[in-house]
Amino acid sequence: MKARFSDEVLAWLQQHRTDDPLRVMLSKSPFESVSNRVLATQIAGMKVAAAKYPLLLQYPQYQYPVKISLEQSSSMLTASYKADLVPEGSLVDLTGGMGIDAMHFAKLGREVTYVDIDSELCQLNTYNFQVLGYDIKVVCSSAEQYLAKATRYDTVYIDPSRRISGNKKTGMANLHPNVVVLQEGLRQVGSQVLIKLSPMQDISEVLATLQHVKHIHIVAVKEDVKELLVLVQAGSTANPQLTVAVLSEGGNTTVSRSMDVTAAIDIGPVSTYLYQPHPAVVKAAIHDQLATEQGLTKLHPNTQLYTGAELAKNYLGKIYLVLEPMQLRQKAAKAAGVGKYINIVSKNHPLSPAQISKKIAVQQGGDNYLVAVTTHDDKKQAYICQRIQ
Repeated sequence: MKARFSDEVLAWLQQHRTDDPLRVMLSKSPFESVSNRVLATQIAGMKVAAAKYPLLLQYPQYQYPVKISLEQSSSMLTASYKADLVPEGSLVDLTGGMGIDAMHFAKLGREVTYVDIDSELCQLNTYNFQVLGYDIKVVCSSAEQYLAKATRYDTVYIDPSRRISGNKKTGMANLHPNVVVLQEGLRQVGSQVLIKLSPMQDISEVLATLQHVKHIHIVAVKEDVKELLVLVQAGSTANPQLTVAVLSEGGNTTVSRSMDVTAAIDIGPVSTYLYQPHPAVVKAAIHDQLATEQGLTKLHPNTQLYTGAELAKNYLGKIYLVLEPMQLRQKAAKAAGVGKYINIVSKNHPLSPAQISKKIAVQQGGDNYLVAVTTHDDKKQAYICQRIQ
């Protein structure tokens, strides 16, 4: 395997990995054989890798792709979660991109074929897979062309782009490749199909446009929803299973429910604790169900906050201890000892956090919280709280 950069270039990149990529781009390259644009791309890649996939930094010869591929790639946490969903056997990744998902599939012993329409990415990943020690077959082709002649795989994985004319747009009609149009071909090639969608994608539209959906996974990293994973398997006609997965370096938290289960939630006044469901739980529309199971009541039909006198265990979201009510006035804030800083949460309240901050003349930050809500009796109230989870 021929190195793509000389030892001298690799040493320079390691020495300058914390530099500003834009400044490197605007400076003259110290090497005749490597442009300033290429050097800037590698430094930008190392900065992204430090946050999303630090393992790559252990391989100085690894070469990073252009910015858009870095932005669209999975993180190591989400790629690892996807890999655990895939059974043993053969897998084709029809939209290989940077190759992070393909590498994690291969890491668990799958026989992986990487497909991408971008010839530069294919050449780059042929090299990078060797650097990292992965035996992955690389095919330069569009997903549509490959499907037309593909043999059978145990799993087909596809991550369609949401970019249309340079802009990100949600909606199944804006996907490229269009998995709605290709879905029959995907099922014919794969015993199961795993589709990665935008976290903004509406689940009801997924169910209305895709057939044989077996399982939907809403994947978050810490408090940010990152991916919607749709598992399709021929013959799946019942209500699909829904799983919320919150990933972190310290371990994953998952909650699974059937989509056909609904819950009637009681409405009640503010009690000792306030509960704010995780965004992934709200995305899954199981926040009322989980709150009911833990004996909580809702503040208002349109307020996505819950309350209870006892501290609920293993709640998937934020928990606040209610300290005291407060009127949204400067004098009231001073009298309550708010000081210069307080974190502001506004749920079903006419004022936004920024408007509340201006009204009571405080900046957002610090240790305590001000939670502004509409309560069970349709009143607009605010409470000073302490976050305990």
